[in-house]
Amino acid sequence: MKTKNIFGMIFLAAAFAACSQEDITTGNNEKSPASADVDGVTLNISDQLFANVEGGSRAADDAEANTTTFESGDQIGLYTVLSGTVVKSNLKYTFNGTNWVDDSGKATIVAAPGTVFVAYYPYSATAPTVDASDVAALTVSSEATALKNGAEGFYADKIANWTPAADQSTKALYTAQDLMVAAAVPDAGATSINLVMNHEMAMHELWFDQQVSEETFEDTDAPLYKYNIDDYGFYNIADGKYRRITKPSTTIGYQGVILDVLDGEEQGGWYTNTAEGSIAAGKMRVFKYSTGSASLTSVPSPYKNITAGSIIYTDGTWSATYDNTKTPAAIVFSTSTSANDKKLGYKHGYAIALYDIHTDGNYSVRYSDPTNGDDEKISKGKWALGTYESNQATDILHPQNAASATTVASWLTELSGDLDGLTHQRTAISKLGAEPTASDLRAIYLAKNYGVTRPAYTSEWYLPSIGQQYLWCTYFANSSALTAASATFYPSASDRQTIYWSGDMAKTIGTAMNSWFTSKISDTSKWDAWDANKKGKYYWSSTERVASNAFILLFATSGNLDLIGDYPKSSTGRCVRAVFAF
Repeated sequence: MKTKNIFGMIFLAAAFAACSQEDITTGNNEKSPASADVDGVTLNISDQLFANVEGGSRAADDAEANTTTFESGDQIGLYTVLSGTVVKSNLKYTFNGTNWVDDSGKATIVAAPGTVFVAYYPYSATAPTVDASDVAALTVSSEATALKNGAEGFYADKIANWTPAADQSTKALYTAQDLMVAAAVPDAGATSINLVMNHEMAMHELWFDQQVSEETFEDTDAPLYKYNIDDYGFYNIADGKYRRITKPSTTIGYQGVILDVLDGEEQGGWYTNTAEGSIAAGKMRVFKYSTGSASLTSVPSPYKNITAGSIIYTDGTWSATYDNTKTPAAIVFSTSTSANDKKLGYKHGYAIALYDIHTDGNYSVRYSDPTNGDDEKISKGKWALGTYESNQATDILHPQNAASATTVASWLTELSGDLDGLTHQRTAISKLGAEPTASDLRAIYLAKNYGVTRPAYTSEWYLPSIGQQYLWCTYFANSSALTAASATFYPSASDRQTIYWSGDMAKTIGTAMNSWFTSKISDTSKWDAWDANKKGKYYWSSTERVASNAFILLFATSGNLDLIGDYPKSSTGRCVRAVFAF
């Protein structure tokens, strides 16, 4: 399946709207001051919470508060101004979890009577351009509004040139954009000074009824989320709630895609009402999607905890025993997948179709002819079943280590390890540059268009690899007979194109597989039998040997069970048994 934020959406018009939200009451981030030096004061830093433009009130708990909570390591820049003159410039004070301290670890600062303290957050080693005249007249009796205006005038240049970064996806990135300033004048003899920071940017919050897959996907090592945001990185403050700091009084909109969290398929798009983006500094606006709820639901795969031998039905459900009230689609023959399939999002296993697709008149064919839509049997020779065309490249699909495989054991390891039928099929179609037809990539065409409904959250039907075919035999026959020790090269070790098991192995394995299917689904009309009578039944694989040949699985008339590597792709009248990954 496919992992991944996908952009380029079908937008849902006006899906977002600015909705009522409770105002935020002022919180308190002040730290208890330590004992002050006789010649100085300690700093207590808090901030005014973002006020919601819609009014109301809301408790300022840690997860919900519209504030920057100062943590150990946070830094402010500090200026002191006396009688209109800057006395100390861009002092760095760092919060150590209890106090704000300078680089020497000292938690106090000397302050003459009438000194104005002017702070900003976050600290920058590059000193801002300041204007001391804006705080010259501030006194200890100045009102909060005057102190706020004085600080904003003092740092006017920094505020005007502040541009929040697009990526605010972590707490550190988010808080680093939250420019705040404050001014205060301590009382005579005070041992501490309270600096109440004012937010100079605005804040947006998005609310989603978010869903997330329970599993991670190997290509990203991350779960899939239902709602994804384009262009901007938001900080996920709580379940279904996302925030970012924005430039005030600037119209801005957001958009993204809605994904199915189980397979990554795009379900549509969303966007905010861009006219609502413009709000003043220190304000916040909540955008609520659809119903307005903000939540997070963990979504498990429908195939979680599935077991080998389970039946998957066309409605996407599965059971360990047969449910005759439903239509079976396939039977699970593996509960692990290849590394390539995991990257595509298919990590639970493989399942095999219940019917063959072939043109051999000795067997009934249950396949819808796409040329007329009838469920008619396909007569012998109607379609040839070669895999790839003769000009197919050979450096993609053949076993990668075949050149170094010199023994039956190494060859069997190589072939049985090829579980990438899905990748082979998609690669072949990509190289063809078009969808397969009855004339091009015929066996792939028949597998992909197998006339049984594919259950949800599975791959397309595809032509299996030789390794997946070998796995059928060993799993369904519950047999340890098909080992390297019991196998032989044909015609010789020097040729190394075919591995076979002699005697009545074809009949032995076929009989065991039929017994297994009968025990699972006693109604034999629901599945095609494996060849237990040595009639010569060939199954195409998607594993190449060379440009003109592909591997096949053969229940041979001689009684041998063969993995044949020199079978011409132009051959006709051969079978296809489709599989899917999930």
